[in-house]
Order: sequence, then C-alpha cells, then structure tokens
Amino acid sequence: MVCVFVMWVCSYRAVCSSGKSASGWFRSIRLRHTKFVLEYLSEKSWIYISKNLPTVPTITDSFVLYFDIHFLILLIAKHLSKPPESTMPEPFFTKIRRWGFNLFPAYRRTGARLTYLDSDWRRVDIKLPLNWRTKNYVGTMFGGCMFAAVDPIYMILLIKRLGNDYVVWDKSASIQFHRPGKTDLFASCELPDEEVAALRQRLETEVSIERTYRTELKNQDDEVCATVEKVIHIRKSKE
Repeated sequence: MVCVFVMWVCSYRAVCSSGKSASGWFRSIRLRHTKFVLEYLSEKSWIYISKNLPTVPTITDSFVLYFDIHFLILLIAKHLSKPPESTMPEPFFTKIRRWGFNLFPAYRRTGARLTYLDSDWRRVDIKLPLNWRTKNYVGTMFGGCMFAAVDPIYMILLIKRLGNDYVVWDKSASIQFHRPGKTDLFASCELPDEEVAALRQRLETEVSIERTYRTELKNQDDEVCATVEKVIHIRKSKE
C-alpha cells in the first residue's frame, strides 16, 4: 500500500521537476492512476480501522469515516506531490522561518509567498500566483499585488544582514509595468556579502546613505512584467 503511494508521488514530482506540463494524455493517465491509488488506500485503511474499532460502527459512522479517510489521503497526496518551488537546498529551521514569514498577516494578504530563504538572509525567492485573490478587473495580475510582493524584502534583508547597530527605513518606491501578468510571477532579491561590506565601510565616514534596489517580476516564460525600485535609507544607530 505504501509502495503504491510513494511510487505515484515520486513519478509526479519527477515529471513536474523536468518542466513537462501535466496535460493531454499524461493528465488523463495521472488522473486514472490517482483515482486507483486513493481508492486502494482508502479501502485498505478502512479495513484496518474497522477491524480495530472497539464497537461495531453504524452505517452512518462507516460512511463518514470512510470519506474522512479518503479526504485525508487526498490532502496528503496533494501536499507531497506538489513540485518543489526552488531546487536550492534549504535547512529545516530556515524553512520554519520562511513559513512564519508567509503566515505574517500583512504579507500573507498580498497573495505572494516566499519559496526560498537563504539561511544568512542573502537571497529570497518569491512566487506570486495568479488566482482569484490577485487578479484585477481584466483578469491579469493586480499591480498592487506585484508591488506588495517585493515591497518589504530588501528592507528586511538589510536589517537582518547589518544587525542592530544600524537603522534601516524605506524612503521611496516606484513600479514600472512592462506587460500584463497573465501567469504566476516570480522574483528574486539578493544581498551579497560585498554589498553589505561596502555599506558598512561607507557608514564609517558618512552619517547616512541611500541605496536603490531593483527587483524584476517575471512570468513563466522569463519575461519581465514589472520592475520595482526601492530607495532605502541606512544609518548607524545613535545608541
């Protein structure tokens, strides 16, 4: 039972990671295979649970329990068969930190999600899915969601990389649209070690500095749909 389930998950992940779309004949085969696996797992699980129940279940209890098992296995299969958003390795505790960031109410309402977070806050990958929450009046990606998806990223990266001895604030921002977002959008924000070292060096002789960071939001065809520029104010803490 477990082997059938694992084989189905691994085969689906392999196809998704290779860049092939689950459409046409492959989609029909996968759907038939999914139906077979779920029915098989549900039946075996129901047989095992019913044999180990302390009392004989009623017809209603049997019906509810069977479909609860079926639904639970469907949720597990959907979660495990989801293709990875990023192929870069990510430590477990960094995943917990990323999940917490995605659950933060202000960011969660943007519709965007962090798909990768470097353990040292050097790089962040972002995905902005096109769905009913992020669509505008004409069915493409809402511009406000594009801006909000990347709005806090560089400020947070700088705060984390520079530490408590520095004050970091957003000063201004602008967005330029190049083409409608008709698919999910993706963006990456990087703050290399050289940039952090240069900021520290400049702030040894200057009271404050302003840096401009540019982020491109691209569609699934790697075409730039929008460009966001953030001007960030940085200075040493007075304390």
